[in-house]
Amino acid sequence: MSDNTNVVWISSSHVLQRFARPLLLYISQYMNVNQWEYHHNKNEGSSIDEAVDLMDEFLAPSSHLVHLAGHGAGGAIAELVIMLKT
Repeated sequence: MSDNTNVVWISSSHVLQRFARPLLLYISQYMNVNQWEYHHNKNEGSSIDEAVDLMDEFLAPSSHLVHLAGHGAGGAIAELVIMLKT
């Protein structure tokens, strides 16, 4: 993740990506936005714990605070990461 990132958009749904695009284009006019995606196929088990651990690893190298945002489960992942950090 870049050190000049202000917002990390968390996505865990292919369906919701089309709704996120206009918002991301708008936000990116004012802030540096980075996207993080978590997807699994139908044959894999899904665990929000795995997604939270991967997100935490992604954020670990950052030396500054970033805003976490997302739709649906992406928002839930963001909330769980925040809870881990406090």
